Formats: sequence, C-alpha cells, structure tokens
Amino acid sequence: MGENSFLRDPRKQILVVAFIFLVWYSIQVIKTGGLSYEDLLRTGFAFLGMFYGLLGISFLSEDVRPLDLMPDNVKAIMLDSAMFVFIFLLALGFFAQFVLPLHDVPERWNAFMRLISYVFGRHGPAISINNGVPKYHSTEIERRGPGVILLDTASAAVLRTPTKFTRAVGPGTVFTGGHETIANAFSLHRQSKLLGPLPGENPFAEQGEEESDQEYKQRTERRWETRGTTRDDIEVVPTIVTIFQLNNEPNEGRTRFGYNAKTIWKANGREGIDPRKGDDTRQRRVRWDWLPAFMAAELWREYLSKYTFSELFAKPNELVDETAYQRILKYINLRLTNSRVEHFNDFGKVSGFGKITSPEYMRLQERGLKVIAAVVIHLNFPEEVEKRFLDQWRDKWVDKAGQERMRAVQLRSDKRIEGEAVALKEFGEYASKLLGDYLIQNTTGPHNAPDLSASLELMVRGTLDKTVNDPFLRSSITNEKQDLVDLIEWIRRN
Repeated sequence: MGENSFLRDPRKQILVVAFIFLVWYSIQVIKTGGLSYEDLLRTGFAFLGMFYGLLGISFLSEDVRPLDLMPDNVKAIMLDSAMFVFIFLLALGFFAQFVLPLHDVPERWNAFMRLISYVFGRHGPAISINNGVPKYHSTEIERRGPGVILLDTASAAVLRTPTKFTRAVGPGTVFTGGHETIANAFSLHRQSKLLGPLPGENPFAEQGEEESDQEYKQRTERRWETRGTTRDDIEVVPTIVTIFQLNNEPNEGRTRFGYNAKTIWKANGREGIDPRKGDDTRQRRVRWDWLPAFMAAELWREYLSKYTFSELFAKPNELVDETAYQRILKYINLRLTNSRVEHFNDFGKVSGFGKITSPEYMRLQERGLKVIAAVVIHLNFPEEVEKRFLDQWRDKWVDKAGQERMRAVQLRSDKRIEGEAVALKEFGEYASKLLGDYLIQNTTGPHNAPDLSASLELMVRGTLDKTVNDPFLRSSITNEKQDLVDLIEWIRRN
C-alpha cells in the first residue's frame, strides 16, 4: 500500500470515525424533531446577547438573560457537543500515554499535545531512528511544527533549526520545537568502513565490454581512495577496513552502547569537507563516520613511501622477524589508537628522536571518535610489477630449494657417519662382553688367559647373544644367526 493509504494514516481514521459519529448524531436529532427556524433565530439572538454582554452593552431587559432565549433542544445539543469534545480529548490523552515510551509528566503532556496537533494536521515531523538510520515518510522531514523523534537504544542525533545546531539527543523519546529537525543521525554501535577496491576487483584493469562508464568511474575512484607509491615509485592499491566507534563508555546514558551528548556534539560539529567535490555544501561534506577510514588511508600512503617494493615482503635480517608490510600495519594502528608513537625517518627506520604526539589520535579525540583497529588487505599492484615480483620469487625459491637440498644431503651424510660410529661402538661393546666377563673372573694368573681361538669364540658368542636377545635384530636377520652358529662350530673344530 502507499504511504498515504487510509489504513496507514491514523489521523484520517480518527477524522472519519468522528464524521460518522456526527452524521449518526444528526440523524438522531432529526428523528427527535430537529431544529426549527424559530429555534435557530432564538439561538442567534442568545449568542448576540452574550457577545454584547461581553462588550458591556445590553439590549435585553434586565429580567431576561441571553441563555433564557436559547431553546432547550439547542442547549442539549451544545451539552452533547461539549461532552463529545471532552470525551474525545480524554481518549486522546489516554492513548497518548501508550503510543510512545514516556518517563515523566512533562513528556506525557508533550505527547498529548503532539497527538492533538497530529489529528488536526498541524504537527511537525514524526521520525524514528533505528541503528543511526532515520525512517520517515517522504513528506515528514519537510513539515514544520512541534514534532517527535523516537530513537532506539543504539541511536543518537543532533537537531538544528534553519540557522543553527540546537542540541544533541540520545535514546528515547525527544519532542522537537516548531522549527527543529534532524541535522545528523549517529549509530552507537561499533562500525566499520571500507576504502579501496572491492574484494576480487582489479583496480588496474581496462574498462570491460560489459562495464558501464559509471561503473568504470566508480572503480577508478575506489583505486584512488587508497592508492600509494613505494620509495622506488611502484603503485600499490590495497583495501583498507577501519573499525571504530563513538568515544562513549558502555552503559553510559541509559543504554548499554553508551551515549554522551558532548561526544555526539563533537562528532557532528567537526565534520570535514572534500575539496575535490563541487561548490554544493552537501556534496563537499564528509560525514563524521568516514574520518577514521580516510585517516587510515593517509597513514598507509605516508608509511608506504618510506619503503621500497622489495622491502614490503622481505625480512631485513634474521634478527628482525617483521616485514615492512607488517610494520606499516602495526604503526597505522598505533597512530590511530595511541597518543605517543615512534618517529620514522624517510627510509622506514626509527629516527631516534623518541616518541612524538600522534596528530591522528588527537584529531579523533577532538571529534569524539575511537578507532578499534585498521586492517590493510588485498594488496594490488600493476600486472608487470606482479609478474616481475613472481619471477624474482620463483628464482629465489629455486636457489633456496637447491641450497636446502644440499643441506639435506650433507646432513644425511653426517648422520650416516655418526650412525656408523655409534653402531661400531655398540658392536664392540656387545661382541666383547663375554670376553671381558671371562677375563674379570679368571685373573689369578697369566696361564688362565684364553688363547686366540677361545677369545674369538667368546666374541662370536657375544655377537650371537645380541642378535637373539635384541627384538629388532631378531626380526630383521634370518640366515646370519645360523652363520654365527656355524662359525662357532668351525672355531671349536680348528
């Protein structure tokens, strides 16, 4: 249905119901005899007498009062009319207590007066603001007169007259004056703004066949929003996402999102302008919620110009576990969220001058804003630069892979030699174990020392014991055990 349809216009409904009641009442008056010409004439004389009486002039005798001239049926109609007006106003006063969230008597009186103005079409704008977005009929914002604004718990606004800003208002019901209207609406939520190319968009591509001139212009404008150049003059275009909120404390101002009139006033009164736009003030105006995003983009350009393209993705040395890109992202956030930051020279190094005041942080404080984080993602650069970068990366990767392969071969060789030495040592230990035990137990004289054949047999028996008792050797060798047994028999025979 349209905005002005009958079912969506309570004022029309009220007036139609009142008209129907008036028609019904007139029919009843006619059924009971109606009003004669004489009744109307006497009523006219009665009103004329009352009028002259107010002026201090009397054309009636002292014994006749103006009301005595009025017929009884006219008096009844007037009494009924007065009762109807009284009941009508009483009903409006009753329903006015429930159409809006109200807290005190002045608010209830204002709601009653606004409802009366609304019924007779003399009201000002009736607007609701949800999550910082005003909602109203197309003609509401242009109306002049006492109005009302209903703000949810996550909304605030600044009001104005045609000549000045008047006040900041927060969640709840706000009654506006005759010339007040919304100057700016604010969301108390944590918010985010995106500058630069959209995800998956190539800002350097030529205009496509299916791309309109307007779409190509918008894509080009998004490219220039975050465009920056490195120290060696290579263009880099990222997407920058800034997360921020009004600098309010949680649960301040009767809402869990936090509302402070001074903060809202700062954010509204210190908005900027875009010099690239035309002379129209509305076009040049930069809304309060875009300031953090534009600051992040300017900081990106500033820090990017201090590094070469190759430094963006490479660590300067093994002692520094941070690329230039990571450092840029880190210090963009520090500049937006801290009052004091390190000073950098033109080559991306800490200058040694100590910490300086962050002008971006101070401006945000002046405007009642607080940045949570800024993220720089989806770095785009010209196709030829990307190809050259990939070729360099591929060459470096091949060289590095070759170096790593040589290191792996050398490491494997070293481990093999080390393993052989350990194996020989272990073999010597278990091969000589029985021989050593025999020598320890038979040390009474030289004649008890075993000869060469006995010594060899003991060493072979020690090796055989190891192969039998070691689970790994027992499962991995088969014929070798029999060879050792045959060797022992051969030693005994010879």
